[in-house]
Amino acid sequence: MSTDPARCAARRALLAAALAASACLPSHTGHSVLDICRGKDVGEELALALDSLGSGAPGTLHRLQGQRFHVSLTLVNPLTPAQCQDRSGTAYLSVDDLPDALAAATSGKKGGQWSIQGTRVSVNLNPGVMDNNLELDLPLDGKPGTWSLSTFAGRVAWGRLLPVGG
Repeated sequence: MSTDPARCAARRALLAAALAASACLPSHTGHSVLDICRGKDVGEELALALDSLGSGAPGTLHRLQGQRFHVSLTLVNPLTPAQCQDRSGTAYLSVDDLPDALAAATSGKKGGQWSIQGTRVSVNLNPGVMDNNLELDLPLDGKPGTWSLSTFAGRVAWGRLLPVGG
C-alpha cells in the first residue's frame, strides 16, 4: 500500500516530463505548399478572390463578384513516400468567412482530398460529389493559385488564391 502513492507520483512526474518535452519538439507543420513534398502537414492563410462568373452562376454569387474571402487551408500529409508526386492526403478549409454559396460546396468537417498533379497541389473540397464542388489549385513554387466552383451547370465561379500576410 505504501508504494501506491509513490507510483502515482512517479507516473504523474513522467507524464509531466513527457508533455513538457513534446512542447520543445519542432513542429511538423509547414507554412509553404512546398513543405508537403518534405513530408510535413501544411497550414496556409489565403484570400479567395471571386474574379469571374460563368453563365450558370446564381444571383447570390453575382452580388459577391470582386470580393475576397479569408480562408485557412490545412493539408494533412499522412504518408512519406519517396517522391513528391506520389503524395496525397486530407484537406481542411475553414469556411467561417466564406459566404454560404461557397461554403456549401465543401464537405465541411469531413475534409476534402489533395494530391500532387505535376507541379501543383490539386485540392477537391467535396470529393465524390458532382454538383456544388469547390476545387483549389496551388503551385508548389508558392505563387498564387486558383480556385473554381462547379455545379451541374459546369464551372460557375472562379478566381485567384492569394497568400495572406507574410
